[in-house]
Amino acid sequence: MWTRTLLGQADLELGDGLLECLHDGHVGSDGHLDVLLSPVELVPGGAGQEDKRSSFMRPSFTAHVDTKLRTNSTSHPMLLAIQYFLVVDPKGHTECLGFGGFHPETVAHHDVFAHLSLLPCHVLELGEPRDSVNSIRISGAAYWLVSSLDASSLSQLRGNLRTIPIVVLVSTPRTYTAVSKFVEETVHPILHFHTESGTAAPRYRELNSDALIEHIRIVAAYLKAEKHQLDPSMAVLLQKARANPTKNASQAKPATFPQHRHAVTAPNETVLHLFGYEPLPAASLVGLDDGPYESAIDRAVELIRKTRAARRGGRDSSIFHTEIDLLLVAPAMQKHYYRRFDFRSLPENDRKPIQKLFSLLKNQSSYGFSLSEVDLREIIESPVASQLMQIRSNEARLVSAMAALRCAQGLIPAIRLPYRTNRIRTALDRLSGCMRGNKSNRKRKAPRLFLDLQRSLRDAVPKKLYEHISRSSGVKIMSDAPLELLPMGDLPLLLQVETSRIPVTPGSLFLNHALGEPQLVVPSDAFYNVLVLRSYPADDPLKCILEEATKVYLGDSPNQIDVCFVDVGTREQFVEAINKSTAPILIFDGHGTHLADDIGTLGVGDGLDVWRLKGELNRIPPIVVLSACDTHPLNGSHATVANGFLALGTRTVLATNSPVDGLEAGRFAARLIFRVAEYLPAILAHVPTLRWSQVLTGLLRMSYITDIVQAALEEGLIDESGYRQISTRANIRISFFRKDWFFSFLEDLSASTGLPVDALKAMLRRLALTQTLRYVPLGNPESIIIGPPEDSVQAAALSSRLSAAEERLVRAQAT
Repeated sequence: MWTRTLLGQADLELGDGLLECLHDGHVGSDGHLDVLLSPVELVPGGAGQEDKRSSFMRPSFTAHVDTKLRTNSTSHPMLLAIQYFLVVDPKGHTECLGFGGFHPETVAHHDVFAHLSLLPCHVLELGEPRDSVNSIRISGAAYWLVSSLDASSLSQLRGNLRTIPIVVLVSTPRTYTAVSKFVEETVHPILHFHTESGTAAPRYRELNSDALIEHIRIVAAYLKAEKHQLDPSMAVLLQKARANPTKNASQAKPATFPQHRHAVTAPNETVLHLFGYEPLPAASLVGLDDGPYESAIDRAVELIRKTRAARRGGRDSSIFHTEIDLLLVAPAMQKHYYRRFDFRSLPENDRKPIQKLFSLLKNQSSYGFSLSEVDLREIIESPVASQLMQIRSNEARLVSAMAALRCAQGLIPAIRLPYRTNRIRTALDRLSGCMRGNKSNRKRKAPRLFLDLQRSLRDAVPKKLYEHISRSSGVKIMSDAPLELLPMGDLPLLLQVETSRIPVTPGSLFLNHALGEPQLVVPSDAFYNVLVLRSYPADDPLKCILEEATKVYLGDSPNQIDVCFVDVGTREQFVEAINKSTAPILIFDGHGTHLADDIGTLGVGDGLDVWRLKGELNRIPPIVVLSACDTHPLNGSHATVANGFLALGTRTVLATNSPVDGLEAGRFAARLIFRVAEYLPAILAHVPTLRWSQVLTGLLRMSYITDIVQAALEEGLIDESGYRQISTRANIRISFFRKDWFFSFLEDLSASTGLPVDALKAMLRRLALTQTLRYVPLGNPESIIIGPPEDSVQAAALSSRLSAAEERLVRAQAT
């Protein structure tokens, strides 16, 4: 039996009542959810059940940029999201991947992604008023299906058209012939647009709501002729579209906003346009003065927040709603471009301009470029240097376009940070070197270097924009820099609000995760299966730490959680254990290294490079926890262990940014297992659903509290009784999402120690980089929704609600 997904707890004002009933969902005769506002993957609950997890059609990128499509099961319900693809040439993999590791054609056609951010992401958005569409997006139920697709994978689309019938392909000059042939040979109607003019296919800028509605009519007629059951929502949509095909183009609001048409401001300008504001031409953003850039971002963020708050009206009970209300963006280059190069092998005419260009890119600190007229002319007059400069400029625009799509998905603002965010490598190298060193002063020196790093991060963020970050309830980071460690008052951003990061290099990985993931609803009893892959030599004293700690934490727990410890010593054993398991959580317990060649490996056999497991894993758990050193090091390259798991298709990885203490790492992982076993059933007795990001944020906060009270205990400031009392009270506040959890904790600690709060804050600065702050959440943990167990009262209530939604849908069709 599949978990049911609730799409409509939000009490939204929706046009004509149609979206209101569809937002609740429609249950078909077979009990499946037939109408989804955003694609949702479902996984079975309970131990020992057959793994029926649907394989949702989502491109899966290799370590480079190759896109492959997973095959859907034929029983998967029809999804009415619109699938947009930019089809690229497979030969592009052998070409220069630029500075960020993007496919060259994807970079060259960044404007396609920018255009798509203004279009509907779902069939149900067509024919509806703008306010209704925006309500759905703010509730968190919208999701983009936009990606690059290798032309060699086109044939795999045919098997997925029954699941997602509305597909739009945008071809490039290199792929036009292949796409045209594919569309011609495919019976199912497919929309084909081209990046250029002058072909039989219209140019992509002609792709709009009217073109989509007309295409839906054609697809509906085809499905009817082929005697496929027409989705009810599609029939209703067509009826509404015939009556008022331009209803989606509601009148713009009287208010306006200045439009700079710059990569720095594009995401916010996209959101304001979707809200209905009228853009007015504004002065171009050029030069080294960051003031105009900062002011433009500041004004847009403020306006978006005010508009979003007014439209939201305080009704955010949808299970898809997340705390993320801000996107933090910092484009970067792959690490090897920051190294010194030997330019002597280059042709003499290009040597000097290329050297100047690389120096410019490595040392850029402002939003704009710092170039003299002479240097600029020299770069432009060099064919190679000018082409490289154009590639880098287009990469920044592509990152901006992907940020615009992510912002459009939830109508949230974005803060694009200046390039000096990436000029903290010296601070990263110093701290990382100290953490890995064996000098006796390491414990004393590391906290100081960590505070230096935090100051560098703070200095990189403009004051106006920093204030916006401090007002956020959740932040999604697109950056290679560890912005989750940005100091926000007395806490790093990681602990202040829900935070997770998507690395921007390599570009293929970034594109695959930047737009988030289809919502994955997992019943809580599925979490009673946890897979632990353990890899230690037989005589390693760390081997049994996690297992023993788990036994201590679980004790006499009434919840029968099955923690499966599998010892793996070879690559084959590692792969086999994952393929056999149906657990939603994978914990790796072992050693990790990030070698001198900047490739991360796990301590399995002679060293396991997980990037090379592509194609060997039949499944990958949505949650991966790496209890090992340096799985995403502060000063590492993009080829980290954590990024490798993201490339393999996992949704979120809890990685380590530096070496971790083996004993403490075992305790931390055991505490995570305990939180799953005890916290999930307890909290789900009071709330219908929980996001994995909430579970993770709470765990990190509790662990940080333990770091502090443990230090206070070791210094003799509190006794064992005080340790337990303070920890318990803090954990209760954290579990019930109290925003004053840390302030209240400091007051409790002050009362127990007799020290003023300021003195305790000084102690925190001495501790600085605690064990907890060595963990970093990557990917999209907020996309994993934990629901009630399948055999529960809540699940029955959920089924009843969906049945009621079906009745409302039938009534809506009748009218």
